[in-house]
Amino acid sequence: MSDAIVPIHRLRLTRSELERLAQIIEQEEGTYSELRIAERLNASRPAVLIQGRPGEIVSRHEVYLRNISRSGAAILHTAFLPSQQDCYLVVIGTDRTPLTLEATVVRCQHTAGHIHDVGLRFAEQLTGGQTTLLSAIDASDPETERAVMPFREALARCRGLADEVCALVESGASAEQVLPLLNELRRIEPPDRPAA
Repeated sequence: MSDAIVPIHRLRLTRSELERLAQIIEQEEGTYSELRIAERLNASRPAVLIQGRPGEIVSRHEVYLRNISRSGAAILHTAFLPSQQDCYLVVIGTDRTPLTLEATVVRCQHTAGHIHDVGLRFAEQLTGGQTTLLSAIDASDPETERAVMPFREALARCRGLADEVCALVESGASAEQVLPLLNELRRIEPPDRPAA
């Protein structure tokens, strides 16, 4: 990929709007089931779709990864993509490392507003481990829930402190009132990541 800076076109939808749209599509889906080669897993995460050849990026778009399998993925995108167009999908796995996947568009269907549902087929099948790293966390699994709980608690504490700071600032509070909360927010340590 080229080092030239190409801006990322944003989806312009909130995460909850994207999740709701993805749920509706999942409920209505079935038309393309005969094209699927492998089991799909929920992914529910942002990604970046890069169009162009290696060394020559044409565009970069923020997309929403709906689901993923070893052979392909379904994404929500702001633009129509022609069938058979080559692209690269960049996704951050649950281990926080990026994975760049070469893919081809196999379908593109307008869903609502400016959003299109796009099916991608990967140039090379993913391993089972890669697919798991890119799928959404299954919160119904007790082991996963135990591992994720410290992160949820830290996030809830951060949000609570941030809300308190915002309320104080909006009410015209003095720096002496706001600074202790900002210092407390700064001191929150990230929890240890669970062993893989």
